[in-house]
Amino acid sequence: MFSPRSHVRWALPLALGLAALGVAVPPASATKNVSPVRDDFNGDGYADLVVSAPHGTVGGQAGAGYLTVMYGGPHSLSTGNRSIISRASAGVPGSPAKHEGFGFQFSEGDLDGDGYADLAASGGGHGGPVVLWGGPHGLSGGTSLPAALDTQIGDFDGDGRLDLALFRNGSGPGGGDDPFGTEATLWSGPVERTGVPAAVKPFDAAPLQYIDVRDGATGDLNGDGRDDLALTAYCGDGVNCTEVFLSTPSGFARGVSFPGDGAVAIGDVNGDGRADLVTGRAEEEEIRVAYGSAAGLGAPSTWKSYTQDPRRPGHQGVARHVRPLGRRR
Repeated sequence: MFSPRSHVRWALPLALGLAALGVAVPPASATKNVSPVRDDFNGDGYADLVVSAPHGTVGGQAGAGYLTVMYGGPHSLSTGNRSIISRASAGVPGSPAKHEGFGFQFSEGDLDGDGYADLAASGGGHGGPVVLWGGPHGLSGGTSLPAALDTQIGDFDGDGRLDLALFRNGSGPGGGDDPFGTEATLWSGPVERTGVPAAVKPFDAAPLQYIDVRDGATGDLNGDGRDDLALTAYCGDGVNCTEVFLSTPSGFARGVSFPGDGAVAIGDVNGDGRADLVTGRAEEEEIRVAYGSAAGLGAPSTWKSYTQDPRRPGHQGVARHVRPLGRRR
């Protein structure tokens, strides 16, 4: 069964493993049409970093959750240039609630098209998501979104404006039980600060009714100018999985599916102009990389694996020790 603890445990090792490989995985699509503003909240030209603390205490409420945003600059990140955002922050809808887990899941992108990245954040099943709006001084204020556990931002129709996918589902109980299923809505961008999108469309992916979506990543895996989706989910019988959906002119089409409980990221790992998929497998203690192509991703048997165990067949070495951030040889 998926849990916030396992998600947090594998998100950081996945990022550190890629750093050890000398690989950068940007969240933005590699296509020229998509807005490049995906993680620059204050518009200074430097990427910013969001760190989630969904189990944090806010206003005496245990597990209310908060986000820490560290802003980038010419000398990399600085803990002195940061902000902490929670339900108690000015302009953010709602108030801290026990075990809400605010910040459990988030996605980034310039939803309103003003040149500043925005942040859509939600809790672990309690409280609806909100959009925190970017500006010259970073993130501020917020607008409530319809009830959803997961949000994903990407240019799914290839028109150069970022869209928002909202996923609503129950909580798969595990232990051999079936998922409750997921309903989804697609908001076409731009999304105004009043919370009104350019259009609302159904997310016509039938397989969603058989999984409970938890999180995911977006990027253009086949280089067709439209962002695709990789969704992590509970898939029943105590098994977690990742489902890949390719965006087409007529909607989303199901691509490759594979089991595993690790985090996923999408970005152009090999510099060929197409985004690739990277996933961590907690049960196997490995990182796997699937390269994008005009046909999407190949079968999982063709993926490359990276571990810290030189005895494992097909091993691609990952350093056990990672240099501190900001230092170079």
